[in-house]
Amino acid sequence: MIKRGMQHWNGCMVVAISLDITTADPAHCDIITVAMVILDTNLEPLRGVQPFNITMVPENLEFTATDKITAKKKDLLRAIETGFGQETAASLFYDWVVRLGLPMTKYGKERCKLIPLAHDYRRFQQPLRNWLTSEVYDEVFSDKIRDTLVVAQYLNDRAAMHGHKVPYSRTSLGYLGAHYHVRERPGDEAIGACVSTAQLYRAMTREGVVI
Repeated sequence: MIKRGMQHWNGCMVVAISLDITTADPAHCDIITVAMVILDTNLEPLRGVQPFNITMVPENLEFTATDKITAKKKDLLRAIETGFGQETAASLFYDWVVRLGLPMTKYGKERCKLIPLAHDYRRFQQPLRNWLTSEVYDEVFSDKIRDTLVVAQYLNDRAAMHGHKVPYSRTSLGYLGAHYHVRERPGDEAIGACVSTAQLYRAMTREGVVI
C-alpha cells in the first residue's frame, strides 16, 4: 500500500535498469541487451507503462587477450544474429522516453528526468553514455542515482557505527537477493532482473531507521 507519494522525487520517475555488456571495462564495451522498468512511488512496476527491452548488435568484437568477456556466448550470438543496430536502438529508446510524458520541472526550463536504479550502477553509466551520447544521457537521466550496492554498504556502516552486527557479510546482488528472499519473476530474463532489483531496493528502504 502506498502511504505517501515520493514528493522528493520532484516529478521525476525511478527506473530500474539492467544491462548485458560485452566486457568488464565500462569504457570499452558494447551493450547487447538493455532493459528498463519504470517504478511507481511504492517501487513497484508502474501499471500501464510498457518496459523498454531491446537487444543490440555489438559494434566491437575485436577482443584482446586481456579483455574479460562478461556476456554469455549464447547471448552474444543472439545479439549478433537478431539485434538492432546501436543507433536504431538509441532512437527507439528516446521515443520510449518521450512517450512517458515526463512533466516539466517546477520552473519550466526542462523536463523531469529518470532516476536510475541498479546494483553497482557505475558499471552501467559509461556504457549508457557511450551508447546514447553524453548529451542525450544528461537530458534523460538524473544524477541522483539509487544503487542497492551503495545502500548495502551504508546499512553495514550504520549498523557498525551503532555497535550492531553488520546485516550483510557480502554485498553481491545474488547474496542480497537471497537475504531478502527476492526471486526473479518468470518471463524475460532482463526485465526480471529489473524487477528483482526494484524489489531488493524496496526491501532495503523498509529497514528500521536508527536514530
